[in-house]
Amino acid sequence: MATVATHEHEFPELRKENGEVVEATIYLLDEEMEIAERLERKGREQWQLVAFMAPLAIAGSLTAAGAKGVGPIWIAFIGAASLVTLVLLVWSMFSGSEMANTQEAEAINPDLLDDYIKHLNDDPGEQSEAQVRADLAQTLIDVARSRAEANDARRSQLQTAISAARATCISSVSVLLLAAIAVMVNA
Repeated sequence: MATVATHEHEFPELRKENGEVVEATIYLLDEEMEIAERLERKGREQWQLVAFMAPLAIAGSLTAAGAKGVGPIWIAFIGAASLVTLVLLVWSMFSGSEMANTQEAEAINPDLLDDYIKHLNDDPGEQSEAQVRADLAQTLIDVARSRAEANDARRSQLQTAISAARATCISSVSVLLLAAIAVMVNA
């Protein structure tokens, strides 16, 4: 809403008849930007969880197995499970960071805004103002539509990031369980 208040003072001519369309579209743009930020944050959080958990699980498992002197077959199993966990961790990292590579959404061209202002200055009539409001509203709607499509792509990528993080988490727990079993068997 802060965006609307700022524009209210800069472009009073856009607050006239049918100005609520412009306001509503600006509100929609703000909402789409907030959605994008939330989706990207969720993707990063998934990665951060497993980036912390997986190395600890691998290191703890190998340390416990080495300290208890378990056999080479157990070490090989734990090493293989650790390698799988590392592969899943890399997948999780790429999945979580891929959201930042989402196609950039269309933005409002400042030159276009300058053209609107020039048009209003050159032809200050009501018809001109109405046309500028309509053109601006259409431009804002196109930007909002572009950002909504980019957010749909982010939602899809978030599902992949969540799946990768879950797989990495399960693999990390499996490594710990394998090490625990190895230690108990060799105790």
